[in-house]
Amino acid sequence: MEKKIIDMIKNKDTHTSFKELSKLTNYHEKSLIRINKKIRDIGYENYLNNLKLKRGNSSKIDDDEIKYIKNIIINTKGPFTKKYNEYLKIALKGKEYTYRSLSTIYKICIQNNLIVHKQKPRKNTKQRNIIDINNMKDIVIFKVSKIKFKNIIFFAYILIDYRENKILHIEFSKNRDIIKCCKILQQLINMYNIPDNIYTNGSLLLRKSIYGQTSFSIICNDLGINILEYRINEFEKIYIKNKKIITDNLYTYIKQNNLNTIEKLGDFVSKKFVLNSKDFSYKTKGNLNNIFTIRYVRSIMSDGTIELNNKKLNILSNNTKLLRYSKVNVITDLDGNNITVQYNNEMYKTSLKRIKISKKPYY
Repeated sequence: MEKKIIDMIKNKDTHTSFKELSKLTNYHEKSLIRINKKIRDIGYENYLNNLKLKRGNSSKIDDDEIKYIKNIIINTKGPFTKKYNEYLKIALKGKEYTYRSLSTIYKICIQNNLIVHKQKPRKNTKQRNIIDINNMKDIVIFKVSKIKFKNIIFFAYILIDYRENKILHIEFSKNRDIIKCCKILQQLINMYNIPDNIYTNGSLLLRKSIYGQTSFSIICNDLGINILEYRINEFEKIYIKNKKIITDNLYTYIKQNNLNTIEKLGDFVSKKFVLNSKDFSYKTKGNLNNIFTIRYVRSIMSDGTIELNNKKLNILSNNTKLLRYSKVNVITDLDGNNITVQYNNEMYKTSLKRIKISKKPYY
């Protein structure tokens, strides 16, 4: 505590309260009352002397004190913690010097080569693979970013071709949705064929190894697309430049063309900025509708049904026995239709039993 605050407590008038002092000094009211009691009991000068003894010369250490600390540490055997405990016992009993903290004595020991500093190895840190961008054929930057326009918040799905530095696709929506990401990827492949690599750093929807494998990453694995998750500065610079070009002129586009909805805004921006790029090297092989699916894991209920998105579904098993409470893979289209069940490497169709109505709370 500073001397100014102690003087303020000493010279306090009867009119001024400790609440007012706590607002001025940023100290708690109770701590100021304790100091006031100690000043009354001991006296002003004795209280200041006690503070100096407690602090000691914390910033300044004499050569004689360093020799005193050295002799104690050299004479005691064992690890550093044992040496520091011996130092505390001797320093508290003695009246020559006040005791020092563990960090100050540790610094003195390292400066005088009394202790060897050992760094602990890091625990299971992931080694990031060094990526050669020049050897890669096709790279698509795919990001889902938040955009604030006045008081409205919406999300932009932006795809950029790294080699040609051109925007491939732009779409706006109110929510982040992984099914939308899968649909955009399907549109990209229909227009430009399959790319070799997709860069998705920063967008949580598209990550695979850190937050678990998502339906987007499963589709990419089936197609043979490599997902680049780690940050690469060259890709980030290109993305930020293209994003600024889109977002800086949004207000003028909305005002001049009377764009009332997000869908109209997305169509207008995509017509203005999206340019036709070259086809990617790897071409599509046949129909890809079987790959562009969303997969869930569900358990069979006691009546031989499954539940998915507030729907109860019957499994058309053709008189084959299905074990209760066994887990099955449920596969749907991107639109949520054509629901099939995979059980013991066999596919079964489903039929709707009933739609579950969510119960409202009773008020």
